[in-house]
Amino acid sequence: MSEGAMGDSRLEMRVVFALRSDALTKPGGDSSKVHRYRSHLAALGWDSSIVTSPQDLAKERADVVHIVNLDLPIENSGYVRVANRMGAPIALSTIRHPFDGVEAMYHHGADSFYKSTRRLLLSADQAVAARERIKLFRAKNPSWRLGGSSFFRNQHRLIGSVDAYLPMAEGERLDLERLFRPPGQCSVVRNGFTFGGLKTAEEAFADPTFDVISVGRIEPRKNSVALARAALQLGVTVKFVGALNTKHRAYAMEFERLVESSSAIVHQPAVPQDELPKILAQATTYVNPAWFEVVSQADAEAATLGLKIVTTKHSYIQDALGPSTPVFDPTDLIATPADALAAALGKATTVSPPAPIQWSDAVADLVRAYEGIVRR
Repeated sequence: MSEGAMGDSRLEMRVVFALRSDALTKPGGDSSKVHRYRSHLAALGWDSSIVTSPQDLAKERADVVHIVNLDLPIENSGYVRVANRMGAPIALSTIRHPFDGVEAMYHHGADSFYKSTRRLLLSADQAVAARERIKLFRAKNPSWRLGGSSFFRNQHRLIGSVDAYLPMAEGERLDLERLFRPPGQCSVVRNGFTFGGLKTAEEAFADPTFDVISVGRIEPRKNSVALARAALQLGVTVKFVGALNTKHRAYAMEFERLVESSSAIVHQPAVPQDELPKILAQATTYVNPAWFEVVSQADAEAATLGLKIVTTKHSYIQDALGPSTPVFDPTDLIATPADALAAALGKATTVSPPAPIQWSDAVADLVRAYEGIVRR
């Protein structure tokens, strides 16, 4: 035991973060969050490492194995098997998306894989499970054999096999308990919200360039093409900020075609986090048209800056921004694009910014969760 920087005695541990196989090459919140966790754990004198395969995990010494994402239940089941053989307790950052949003995307979205499974008359539950198994099989990941044909049952099996589960929001926790009744310990571990260098609303919006701004990868899940089409029909300008996901080739090409077709649609690739505030300040209204989110960092940052916001109804953002946060149904952008966007913009308003959460405080919550399951 050693005296940690948080002011009380902490049990020193070695934590192994077991991530999806493409975590180190795919930009996204999961790996970024883990890097923040590791930085703060190291400051407290704790050791940690990252692995991206069960084979690599088997070579590690771990006091805790931390897996990430309940929405990847088959891949994570491979880690659970190895952790059980090691005798290490398992913590799971659930990061579970609301399934009503997944179903909405399945039935109304532009994802090419889901279009093909709809033609085969698969349900959303079956299609999501099939997608993960096929991806793992193509990657020659033996974990593909561990999954069944039901996404929900695969999730239920995974969350029932961990010692602690760590939702990001109270709404997520309530859904997990209602759907799965997990036997493990639960600790809500929120993301840090530390957005610095923001202008006041009066300074930021003195001369906005765009009517709308939207932040996130350009891909089917983010519903980017639907927002672009709606903006063109309505006659408003919109700036998209985010990397183009070229794995969805046809979708990426359609988005690029829309950008090239009109000066009203502008795309800026992903920017460093510290540059995002000045980019957001180029518009007065922030719109998140995604089919589903957990707690969007971009939503929270837009609220902190003082933009009017309206976001997808399929998320837990109200945990951070309050129950009056305006939301809309992304399905409406498909059915009636211009009318739906006009209605969404009519709802948009400023909301109270999220309470600041230091990442060191988030890691303090994480540490308490670890200590509740570590085998002394």
